[in-house]
Amino acid sequence: MDYFKAVYRILNFLKKSERNDEFDDESFTPAHFGLTERQWAMTLIRLIDDGHIKGVNVRIGASGYADVSIINPMITTAGLEYLAENALMRKAARLAKGDSGSNPSLNASRCPTTALINNPTSILI
Repeated sequence: MDYFKAVYRILNFLKKSERNDEFDDESFTPAHFGLTERQWAMTLIRLIDDGHIKGVNVRIGASGYADVSIINPMITTAGLEYLAENALMRKAARLAKGDSGSNPSLNASRCPTTALINNPTSILI
């Protein structure tokens, strides 16, 4: 899985888990996010180092084995800001491609003005 997709999914999982009384540690696994054990450990290390999550400890031994300890995982303010910026960037990218997402009235390919600009000979006088 793409690193940034994994980061987004992990952060979003932690954000949504704040609503629950108990943390779903059975779903907070590499398999749930489509990652190998090594990818899981490295992604968590980066998220911790970047200050996006806390409450998770990761140790990688000399043999490469990763030991992940879940203490009280949570998303930080920096992690929430990352999610918000990422969501805005996705929306901007979709709009730049002419895809408005769920609102077809904003789709540039269906806009009469855009159609006239792209095909000026379609104007009847």
